[in-house]
Amino acid sequence: MPHCILECSPEILKHCNQQVLMQHCFDAAVASGLFSPEDIKVRILRLENQQVGETALTQLHTEVKILDGRTAEQRKHLSEKVLHGLHTYLSEAGLSQVSLSVEVSEIERASYSKIIL
Repeated sequence: MPHCILECSPEILKHCNQQVLMQHCFDAAVASGLFSPEDIKVRILRLENQQVGETALTQLHTEVKILDGRTAEQRKHLSEKVLHGLHTYLSEAGLSQVSLSVEVSEIERASYSKIIL
């Protein structure tokens, strides 16, 4: 844990190296100090259809799902780390007009199941 799910507009994916984008998210999760690198999972979902108000903005929304038990301060710190890491990469890639957001949500430990084969 965590699961970092990057929901991206196609325009962003056209102009970014997806592996590098995921690595920036991964590095930010590591930098939060809340997780071991071997526990972090990152994936990208392409948004085929999206709208950001009445603007021409593209969007990158990241949901970080973590097991419950972290404080509000720890969740906020994680959110800020991921936001900064992704913002840095998008800026370096020359992208602008992007709505960038991060949401940290908790998964209830009592109902979470996992197996590695």
